[in-house]
Amino acid sequence: MGDMVRTRMNGSKPSGIRTLQTRTGLIAALDVGSSKIACIVGRAEAQGIRVLGSALHESHGIRSGAVTQLDYVDQSIRNAVDAAEQLADHRVHDVIISVQCGQPKSLNARIERSVGGVLLNDTHLRELLAEAKRHCREDGYESIQAAATGYMVDSVRGVADPRGMFCEKLGVSVHAVAVRTGPLHNLRIAVERCHLNIARQLYAAYASGLAALAPDEMALGVTLVDMGAGCTSIAIFKESALVHVDSVPLGGAHVTADIAHMLSAPLSAAERIKTLYGSAFGTHEAGSDTIEVPLMGEEGQRGSKRVKRSLITRIIQDRI
Repeated sequence: MGDMVRTRMNGSKPSGIRTLQTRTGLIAALDVGSSKIACIVGRAEAQGIRVLGSALHESHGIRSGAVTQLDYVDQSIRNAVDAAEQLADHRVHDVIISVQCGQPKSLNARIERSVGGVLLNDTHLRELLAEAKRHCREDGYESIQAAATGYMVDSVRGVADPRGMFCEKLGVSVHAVAVRTGPLHNLRIAVERCHLNIARQLYAAYASGLAALAPDEMALGVTLVDMGAGCTSIAIFKESALVHVDSVPLGGAHVTADIAHMLSAPLSAAERIKTLYGSAFGTHEAGSDTIEVPLMGEEGQRGSKRVKRSLITRIIQDRI
């Protein structure tokens, strides 16, 4: 522990990242996934975030990112948070959670208003953003994050930060991520039952993009595919802003189940085979390497068989 994680994306568009970069104090993040729950506790400093403690715990009661058994999810979160707190030697009260349940979708709005020839400041931007976010609504969905993708100052589009500029007419384009209200509320209930306050919500694939992508990739345009155990999410970035999201309730656990079904192997053995020997690349018939596979319900020397590694590749490619 004690590793320093430097914040990146300096000079990006005002999308909430700047606020996180200047924040100091204790920060805790919670990722509630279908196969595991991760909790990380850190301290925000001027140079970045110093990791104080982190923990993983097997997830129970989650399917395709959504809560199916509240009591099991409650206990899994408690175990992960308790372990991270012990390593960090700090008690966590507020957490930032990643959200991938509730069929995430993109909502967009564009607003223009006359400001009467003034020098723009934070107040002008806040009022305009608040009005644009009010238009990012859909029945049955709740917005979990929203940010400007670009400003228009008079006839000039693509302005990243118009503060301090002279302007007659100011416009903004906003992209919001919304999820179905029911699954989101169930996730919140599970977290709050652990006596944790939710300080902020982030779309899971967006958080992965902040961690994994270089600033140039976001500026030029990139599609990030975040494949979890129960669902696979995408986040599309363009000109350093998130512009589109989507998700399907399929993930790595379905690949494991395919291997177990096709080879008549236990799920634990199928997961190990996928991890050690699996590949989504290569031809089906290339190579003659074989793998020993335990058989379901069998023990001893007769409880296994050998299959070609290319068969594993074929099973994985069909699902992917």
